[in-house]
Amino acid sequence: MTEPRTPFLSILAKIPGADLRPQQFSEDAAKRLRRQQIRGTIEQMRIMLLCNTFFAPALSLQVWNNGLNGVVIAWTLSILIFSWSLFWVWGREYKTDGNARDMRRFVAQTFVNSSFWALGMALFFPVVEGDQKAIVATIMAGSLALGTVGFSLAPSAAFTYLAVQTISNSLVAFFTGMQTGSTADYLVSFLCVAAGVSLLNVVVERGKSTIEAFRNHEDLSEKSEVIELLLKDYEEQATQWLWQTDATGKIVRCPEPILNLLSAKNERSAPLAKLLSDRSDTVSNQDVMRLNQALYDQKEFHDIRIALFDPDLNQTRWILVKGRPQYNSDLFIGYRGIFADATVIVQAERKVQATNDELRRALEQAQSADKAKSEFVATMSHEIRTPMNGVLGMSDLLAESDLDSHQKGLLEIIQSSGRSLLSIINDILDYSKIDSGHLNLRSEPFLLCDLVDDPAILLAAQASQSDVEILTRVGTDLPKLAVGDLPRLKQVVTNLVGNAVKFTQNGNIFIDLHKVKDSDGGFVIQVDVQDTGCGIPALELNEIFEKFTQVDSSLTRPHVGTGLGLSISKGLVALMQGDIWVESQVGKGSTFSFKVPLERAKGHDALRPLQLPQCDTGKHVLIIDSSERSVEINEERLRSWQCNVVSAQTGAGAIKLLDSPSHSATTFDVVLVNDNVSDIPLDEIVDRLRKHPRSKSSKLIQLSKISKMQHNEAWDKNWDATLSKPVGTLRLLNFFISDSSDAVDEDAEIRKVPSNERVPTRNSIESEGQSWTETGHQDTADILIVDDNATNLKLLEMIIKRMGHKHIQAKDGEKAVAAFERYRPRLIFMDVSMPIMNGLEATQEIRLLEQKNDWAPCHIVGLTAHSLESDKEACLAHGMNSHMPKPVSLADLRRTVSQIVVRPS
Repeated sequence: MTEPRTPFLSILAKIPGADLRPQQFSEDAAKRLRRQQIRGTIEQMRIMLLCNTFFAPALSLQVWNNGLNGVVIAWTLSILIFSWSLFWVWGREYKTDGNARDMRRFVAQTFVNSSFWALGMALFFPVVEGDQKAIVATIMAGSLALGTVGFSLAPSAAFTYLAVQTISNSLVAFFTGMQTGSTADYLVSFLCVAAGVSLLNVVVERGKSTIEAFRNHEDLSEKSEVIELLLKDYEEQATQWLWQTDATGKIVRCPEPILNLLSAKNERSAPLAKLLSDRSDTVSNQDVMRLNQALYDQKEFHDIRIALFDPDLNQTRWILVKGRPQYNSDLFIGYRGIFADATVIVQAERKVQATNDELRRALEQAQSADKAKSEFVATMSHEIRTPMNGVLGMSDLLAESDLDSHQKGLLEIIQSSGRSLLSIINDILDYSKIDSGHLNLRSEPFLLCDLVDDPAILLAAQASQSDVEILTRVGTDLPKLAVGDLPRLKQVVTNLVGNAVKFTQNGNIFIDLHKVKDSDGGFVIQVDVQDTGCGIPALELNEIFEKFTQVDSSLTRPHVGTGLGLSISKGLVALMQGDIWVESQVGKGSTFSFKVPLERAKGHDALRPLQLPQCDTGKHVLIIDSSERSVEINEERLRSWQCNVVSAQTGAGAIKLLDSPSHSATTFDVVLVNDNVSDIPLDEIVDRLRKHPRSKSSKLIQLSKISKMQHNEAWDKNWDATLSKPVGTLRLLNFFISDSSDAVDEDAEIRKVPSNERVPTRNSIESEGQSWTETGHQDTADILIVDDNATNLKLLEMIIKRMGHKHIQAKDGEKAVAAFERYRPRLIFMDVSMPIMNGLEATQEIRLLEQKNDWAPCHIVGLTAHSLESDKEACLAHGMNSHMPKPVSLADLRRTVSQIVVRPS
């Protein structure tokens, strides 16, 4: 038997998780649910039927003397008789067993009840007016609300009642409004529908609650039955395995299986504890001792496990012993307890323990292997970086000497190969750190525009070799600053752009940075790197971010690499709680995208976009650029800085625009000319701009590829400035700031070096009152070089000699301390990994000497071939001022020397 399904319930059944039908349960459970629904509803609705005794006459009084007195009497008597008869009939329904037939009858009775009220609305609402009509509508609304809520425990009945009244009442009010033209009647119709929808939600939610409560009750009932069965089985087992002793410990009662295991059938009067002690295996000695102690102290005991040998099974069985002391009027009379066979439990526990031990050993081995791998990678990185420091350093020095073109070509190959090898080492080290979970992210404020501008500028020269232009866009709604790990974010962008440069032979690469959404305490940015390269086959897209993956892995592939760049990018983005993906079309290009959450920087100014000072806004700018996308980017930038911008894509178009009457009153402050304009030679464009009255006083700016940069002095004089492409947001902004305004100096507030790494300036050193002549030594040296590698020593020596500074050398930390004490240098380049005494220990000794003698602190730079963040932290923690990874950058080294040591005159 199944319950009839109303149209409302059919619709509801399509809503996920809102199935209110009893058929979702077993037949017995469905009967119990229907019985519960009928009984609960009757208990509520009997009160409602009594209310009909008052509602029906009240409604009748409102329409009395409206020409329908006979109908009013007939309707009133009918609903009263039906209500009282239903009141009596529903009293018997308490005996229902919840079958589907009773539920159908219950729904039918509900339908008749609601039909009486619907009939009343149809008969009386059209014939009354004014306040009477409002009272009739109120009575009908009360009947609808009370009836629906009352029937809500039985959804089938509730939906029936609600559907009949809502549909009929709204239609009656609507058609009455059509006849009378009264807005109030239409309003009543609308309110009927609104009330019906609201009450529908009440019925659904209450029905869900009822179903959920019933389901929980059923689950609890099933569990209770299982528990009862288990308890019954346990009681039967406990009765068979009960044991008892008297006050002296002698056996009063003991199960036969235990006596057999104890070989004590003829020793029933022996002390039970002695039998267990004598017959038990040595593996349970500790439990036997606990048992004897508990018996001696006359205390309750649990979970005592005794190992006994079973000759029938030829194996050891574990017996669980529990006992409780028994008293008679505070007089100890013995013990009662139970035995249980715990063999299976003990064997399972031992298996679990053995498995856990094996897993622990496997984990330790894996951790050891992971540590060994990390140490191996770090060691190999150190061992390779050390000679690479010599190779690249010496080649940089050699490049500064007089070489012919052939020699310079060979040297460029050496430098390019060395840097490629260094890049591979960095990739392997980064992947190892990500794979082992040892990579820590920074959280520092940074300029958002640097995220795309710096990688673009870095790779611009490489891109220009293939006639590829890199374009960057920074969303104008982005704040100036954000908080995150800029070096790692730039590493991701550099990997993606480098990959695009590698596979793009012509066209452009577009880097777009924009905000996706705001979040609590921060926002989410997205970077898209779009190229016009060869594209990636669809079958390769799912594996493109896997390690050591190459789109073309053949021996004849034109592009080489480790296949780690995209894998590292994926790992870094995942560490930042972001996502990375790619879209590509073969022959048209690819778009690599990633998005990551960032924190907002503190300070009102940091939250605003980059802007020109107020005194520099309103400038008129002419852009001459044949690239439509480049024009769009620069127009968006300049307009966000409140500049007035017009553009032309050809030289002729620009001249025509200048001659146009629409711009007759405009004098351009700045003219940006891209070197991609080809219809008129650039020198001719410059000449005509200089002569035109609207641009002759303009600042003429050339935007040029690095590979096409002109170095002719006469040519340079024609331009006010030449900016190499891609032109970063900050570079362009600073150019538009007048001399009287403060330029945005890469935002000094966020770019300042932390105090423990700050490089003292020459003035700050001299202000300390310490000079070489005051040291009291005849033999002085500006710089101390400490390194156990002869090549590195030679490299540093050559650089410092070329800068004209005195220096001394030491090959280990012990000699470095002695040299410092004698010569008191201002600057020390200290290698970290050295024999006898390493650089960290030597630094601590030097700092102790300074404190002991009240000497001004020298500046110590840690040199290490290790490139982990922890290496830098170790250097700073041991008293060094800064850290410089190998291979050492000549520019960084010279900058440090020039800042710390006064150049000899």
